[in-house]
Amino acid sequence: MPKEVGNIEVVVAQLMIGNGQYREGAERLESYLRSGGEEKPQYIELLVNGWVQTEDFDRALPWAEKWFNTAKPKARKHYDMMNFLYSHLGMADDQIRLIKDMIDLWPSDKHLWQIW
Repeated sequence: MPKEVGNIEVVVAQLMIGNGQYREGAERLESYLRSGGEEKPQYIELLVNGWVQTEDFDRALPWAEKWFNTAKPKARKHYDMMNFLYSHLGMADDQIRLIKDMIDLWPSDKHLWQIW
């Protein structure tokens, strides 16, 4: 059954990422999503983490942006991941805008002020 096959594909991708086969797992999960699989927030987060672990930040960014933009509510981990990616990709303008938002949310965080 197609639904069961899709579930198995996701589980295999999760296991691969969990066992350090980050690129293969992320590619498998992307393939599942491209073929019409359900795009759940936890799958997107898994993709972001898989690509970050391979240090393929360019490939992680679109997934991270999707994860960030659809998060309701946004948690600190969403902001921290975007800050990390913007920093590693040299996207200073985007990082500055994000840090300003983070300072508004967490004004007592001295680290954010230092980054600013």
